[in-house]
Amino acid sequence: MMEEQLREVKVSVNGVELHCNIKGNGPNPLLCIPGATAPSHWVLSLQLEYFGRSGSEYTVIAFDPRGYGHSKLAPRTYSMTPEHHTKIDARDAHQVMESLGYDKYLVLGWCDGGITAIYLAALFPDAVKGVVLWGSRVRYTEYE
Repeated sequence: MMEEQLREVKVSVNGVELHCNIKGNGPNPLLCIPGATAPSHWVLSLQLEYFGRSGSEYTVIAFDPRGYGHSKLAPRTYSMTPEHHTKIDARDAHQVMESLGYDKYLVLGWCDGGITAIYLAALFPDAVKGVVLWGSRVRYTEYE
C-alpha cells in the first residue's frame, strides 16, 4: 500500500488566510484543532500520521487558527467576553471545513482547541458528528 502524503493548503476565511495540513483519503473527515498558539503540524503530528495512514477510514485536517503555526495573524481578543477567541476560531474552523467540501465531520480538540471544539458542536450541531476532547478544560465562565 502506498503511504499517504501530507498536503498543505491555505483557505481564506473572513479575509484571513488559514493553514491546514491534510493527510489521508478516508470517508470520515476528522478536524484536529491545536491548543494555544501551537502549530498543528507539530502538536498533532502523531494524529496526522496514525489517523491519516493509508487505508484508514479518516481524512485528517489539522487546522491552524488565526496566528497559530502557518496561519496569518488577524485581530482577535483573548479577553473573557461573549466573543471569546475560541468562539471565533470555531466559526473559522467550520468555514474552513465547508471550503474544503465537508458538511459533516468529527472534531478532536487539544487544550484550548478543545474549547473551540465544544463551540463548534454548539454552534454547528448539524455539522459536528462527534467531539473528542484531549487535555481540555470542561469548566467555563459565564461568558463562555
